[in-house]
Amino acid sequence: MDNSDKFLITDMDNRAILKVLTARDYSTQSSIIEQLKVKCGVTIPQPTFSNKIRRNGLKVSELQMICDLYGYDLAICPKQHYKDT
Repeated sequence: MDNSDKFLITDMDNRAILKVLTARDYSTQSSIIEQLKVKCGVTIPQPTFSNKIRRNGLKVSELQMICDLYGYDLAICPKQHYKDT
């Protein structure tokens, strides 16, 4: 993975993070919800999911599942690790 595939999400809200994760295949909230249901067994009603994004209230576990669905790792690294990226 080169630096163009790395995203520093420290200052991003849930909406911006989801845009980064889903940009490559133009996924919608509905498709994310469907994939969570089919692949992870997690059912989140559309209004609830929309509210969580709007309020910046996704749980870390939900974000981890979404990252996994789209082939991303959710990593915690020391800040100095990203100074050159």
